[in-house]
Amino acid sequence: MEEITRGRSQPLKKIGADAPALLKLLQRWRDEAGRAGHTVKRIAVAYEAAGDGFWLARWLRAHGIEAYAIHPSSVPVSREHRRAKTDRLDTELLMRAFLGWLRGEKRHCSMAAIPTLEEEDARRPNRERGTLVGEQTRLINRVKAILARFGVRSFRLSLRQAADRLESIRTAEGTPLPDNTRAELYRFLERLNLVRAQIRAIEQERLRRLAAAPAAAKAEDGAGRRRLPPPAVPGPRAAHGRSLPHSSPKAASGISAQAEDARDAP
Repeated sequence: MEEITRGRSQPLKKIGADAPALLKLLQRWRDEAGRAGHTVKRIAVAYEAAGDGFWLARWLRAHGIEAYAIHPSSVPVSREHRRAKTDRLDTELLMRAFLGWLRGEKRHCSMAAIPTLEEEDARRPNRERGTLVGEQTRLINRVKAILARFGVRSFRLSLRQAADRLESIRTAEGTPLPDNTRAELYRFLERLNLVRAQIRAIEQERLRRLAAAPAAAKAEDGAGRRRLPPPAVPGPRAAHGRSLPHSSPKAASGISAQAEDARDAP
């Protein structure tokens, strides 16, 4: 985090990712402006969305501070020549983009949507599965590369007994795999089986939630229907089309007869 004071876009010092310290700093600036005769009615904070996530924006918003996360790729940067990259220059660039965005000007930057804690947690299974699939591919390629050094290219890693078949593998020279290579392959296959089991667990949990979602939605729909009030019964209408107040059937018949007599009269 950079400290920027008195309208100058120069970082005077850095503070760590300490939310209470940042809030204390913002309150100090507001108090200084109040003592100078300026009332601060709005405080807006922005930072570049990165690996720290959105916890800081949620925390600041909970304490009454406008907080935004800037898309790093949305900030325009000149590509005509190489530029120096320092904390001070990056802070100035983000400040200009943020102020332009607050003024409503176009093509300054775009903000990332701040998810709730529940929304962010709901994304974790898909992201974890993607990471595990990448790890699975890396392990498979590593095992294939080891076997290729000995001329073995027909070994099927998709078999459940792949580890048991390592003993029967023969190299292109007709010899068994060396001991250290076989031990390394065993360890790779153990990690591969673990990764596959974790992928299956995530997929099974996803299917379980999908199966439970329609039942929960149906139960909520039924409860909502039970809470709905009964539909209103419209009253009888006279000849001119206006609704009449509810009355007994006998009174309604009398009104209808009077309307028909009025219509038939010359």
